[in-house]
Amino acid sequence: MTTTKSILVAMAGCVCLSSTGLPLNAAQIDRTTNQTLKVNTQPQLIAQGNSCINFASVTPAFTATTGRGTVNVRSGPSLSASIVRTLAPNQIFRFDGWAHGDSVMDAGFNPPRPDARWYKLAGQNQWVASAVVIGNAPNSTPTCTPSRGGYFNNLASWSDTQWENAINSASALNSVNNNPPTSDIGRIYRDLSNDLFGRYFPMTGAYVSDDYFRATGGRFGFHGAIDIGTPVGIEVKSMVDGTVVVSQRNPNGSSNQDGILTIRAADGSNYIYMHLSEIRVTQNQQVRKGMVVGKTGAMGGGNRNAFAPHLHYEVARPGFQLGALTTPAARTKDQFRQRTFNPLKNYWELRRR
Repeated sequence: MTTTKSILVAMAGCVCLSSTGLPLNAAQIDRTTNQTLKVNTQPQLIAQGNSCINFASVTPAFTATTGRGTVNVRSGPSLSASIVRTLAPNQIFRFDGWAHGDSVMDAGFNPPRPDARWYKLAGQNQWVASAVVIGNAPNSTPTCTPSRGGYFNNLASWSDTQWENAINSASALNSVNNNPPTSDIGRIYRDLSNDLFGRYFPMTGAYVSDDYFRATGGRFGFHGAIDIGTPVGIEVKSMVDGTVVVSQRNPNGSSNQDGILTIRAADGSNYIYMHLSEIRVTQNQQVRKGMVVGKTGAMGGGNRNAFAPHLHYEVARPGFQLGALTTPAARTKDQFRQRTFNPLKNYWELRRR
């Protein structure tokens, strides 16, 4: 919230915008926990932030003031980070850094605007959304759009092995999921999740992973995808413009929550979404990037052999419409690598085009 924003004041038993008098129900303004903000009962989705400034240190520390209500403090600059404590109303606090993270709709403007800035409390790894305090980090911008080709340039020197090691084990996934403020890979993955679902879900299955091989007794090899843990029924968006080349509900006849969809991009790459409870597109249909193409489901549909609900997201090389499962199925790590792209590196490359 900037110093020029309207301050929320109490009027006639409700909370109102001082400059407009628009009533805001106080229960509707927890902008760091809810995914919607209601202004005159019209919901506005919280926008998600782009990865621009990973972290900018500020010396000397700057100050910002809380408003009339308590403010949530989180373990990272995102709506999914855990709440570690709250700040009291009408108090001044010191911050020694800022970053771009998940955007929060700032009701201090009319209409509300997204603000992707998060402020780091001085001397602590604890974060507050800019949208719920009054004050500006020096030289900060509420939104950011990475320049074309400028998306995480520092990773351009990474080898395929480095990319693979970043997401090929349980410990690597814990690092990605739990350290997005300080991890470039974590922030790239958060962007990928936001593009797929419109919000963040944790990565639960690793790419070309020994852990996965052991967990499945080798039944499915080394995993040519990443798994993303979601509830059943979450809308999934296409990552690319392309043509539907596979659209099958319960291909093995085992479950109506185990559909598979493949979208072929112009360069021949195959974007594969598995374990879908609903598929909204048909064979040979043209789709556009960002179009909702289905809903998440569960492998096995909840039977005793099922995994927890998740999306299997795979990017396969040209000619492999079913990715690593294309007959004959891949069995070794090298075979998986020869058929699939690293999904996170592929996303990074898409963003840089």
